[in-house]
Amino acid sequence: FNNEGRVLAAEFKDIIIASAYFPNSQDGGKRLDFKLSFCEAIHEWLLDLKKTGKIVVLGGDYNIAPFPIDLARPDDNEKSPGYLPEERAWMKSFLESGWVDSYRFLHPESVKYSWWSARTRARERNIGWRIDFHVLPEEDRDRIIAADIENEVLGSDHCPINLEIRI
Repeated sequence: FNNEGRVLAAEFKDIIIASAYFPNSQDGGKRLDFKLSFCEAIHEWLLDLKKTGKIVVLGGDYNIAPFPIDLARPDDNEKSPGYLPEERAWMKSFLESGWVDSYRFLHPESVKYSWWSARTRARERNIGWRIDFHVLPEEDRDRIIAADIENEVLGSDHCPINLEIRI
């Protein structure tokens, strides 16, 4: 998968910080199988990283809005890449397997987005999706101090997300 340059990791004394750019499943789910294989490979890799005993954080563009709260128009996007049932099922399963969405952990009801379609000028109307995440193992969730989406920062169709943890 990394022949597309989708993963970067840095290892420090007590923590491994990784970033991933998950594939887009594309219109009609043309790359859905590839995306789901990538998702499973990332999950297995994260489990291997956990065996080091270090804190593991994976941030990045997951290209998945897992729950209706994570996009402005869920009903209109049931067949859209990033909100396909298979993608949502994988993300739900991933989180239920012991990984914590740091932003949602601290802000369970907050409606903030990290991506807006530039083609439709959706940002001006805040018709967005939350598809960028920082996750860490369930056992490290109490290390989370702050997590936010800086949706006022312009310059891209995505905005920065941040995470502060106790090491």
